[in-house]
Amino acid sequence: MATKRPLCNYSGNITEKSDSDSIVGLVIGTDVQAHDGDLAAIAALAGTSGYLKKTAANTWALDTTGVVERQYVWVISAPAVGGVLGPRLKSAKTCVRLDSHVAAATSVTFNIEERTAAGTAGTNVVTSDQVASTTGASTGSFSNADLAADNWLYVDISAVSGTPGQLCIILTVTNT
Repeated sequence: MATKRPLCNYSGNITEKSDSDSIVGLVIGTDVQAHDGDLAAIAALAGTSGYLKKTAANTWALDTTGVVERQYVWVISAPAVGGVLGPRLKSAKTCVRLDSHVAAATSVTFNIEERTAAGTAGTNVVTSDQVASTTGASTGSFSNADLAADNWLYVDISAVSGTPGQLCIILTVTNT
């Protein structure tokens, strides 16, 4: 049987934390990890899923909105009433943001549709038509936020005011 030996053979009084550190022989930052506010904040998080998001010094949150997987971008020169077929989705997506801007025009009114076939009518993705202007337009309200795999995206332009130079639309999506 092994003989038990004391961990430390010190007979003085420990009055300061630094005394105990030197007696034990540990150096903070070398032998042991110093306190870190970021790690403490992460350890204090509750939840079972999400992505870490730093919101301030030593402050973290779980972002459960999903990770931006892709942005679909349409740049349409001299837009006119009508439509522009976009990409076919390879997998299901969830819309999270829509931004638009038009150069050298008063405005362009449009919506984005999800279509099961390229030549058929579709379902509006956005709750109401969007008006792109030189100051930009955004929406967070989607009537059809969950897009199905194998469907097409289509920009439906319903009105043009002025003589537009270029319309830019960005649809940001995540995996569902």
